[in-house]
Amino acid sequence: MSTAARSERAPVRLAPRTIALYAIGSLGTGGYATLPGLVLTYFLTDNLGVAALAPGLIVTAAKIWDVLIDPLIGAASDRQPARTGSRRGFMVTGALALPLFFALTFAVPPTWGPVAGAISVLLAFLATATAFSLFQVPYVAVPAELTGSYDERTRLLGWRVVVLTAAILLFGAGGPALRNAGDDPVRGYLLMGIASGVVIGVGMLVAARTADDAAQRTAVSPRRP
Repeated sequence: MSTAARSERAPVRLAPRTIALYAIGSLGTGGYATLPGLVLTYFLTDNLGVAALAPGLIVTAAKIWDVLIDPLIGAASDRQPARTGSRRGFMVTGALALPLFFALTFAVPPTWGPVAGAISVLLAFLATATAFSLFQVPYVAVPAELTGSYDERTRLLGWRVVVLTAAILLFGAGGPALRNAGDDPVRGYLLMGIASGVVIGVGMLVAARTADDAAQRTAVSPRRP
């Protein structure tokens, strides 16, 4: 095999910058996956006086909603590169919308009562789940578009797991700590929702930049006959 042929077949290593940007996205996915499971039940029952069954129903409804919308978002995300050049638009939209809806989930005041409070939390959490799916669905498709090398994808996803683990620890400890920072639980939950939502959104927004790198690689990759 000639040197030129070997060079053509050799996979291009991903730049450290690309790996770092992509991995930071797990700061958002880890935070979203961890914090609601830790505190949403307590927020609904202790803060809003909602029956203990309601939190489970709300979380289940969000999961069913994910199952319904993920294929639709996936199909739209697959078409987006042909229209705009990359998947970045969906990822940025999700990253910008999630902090708002995440904060609103924990902003419902006890004065609204259990029924109105539970409905408001349900709607806000479904909107949060939608924003997360807008980011997450194209996010998991990016590695295959960044590189055709199995080893490079393994390296990329390895760093993603490292950040994911750190995010779980950060939000698992930091979220409840923010909630308990003040004497007023209403303000504590609101502070936690705003601060955590911003951190999640920033992590997602940073990772969205890798969608452009993936689009550039896809555009210049030679097609096989």
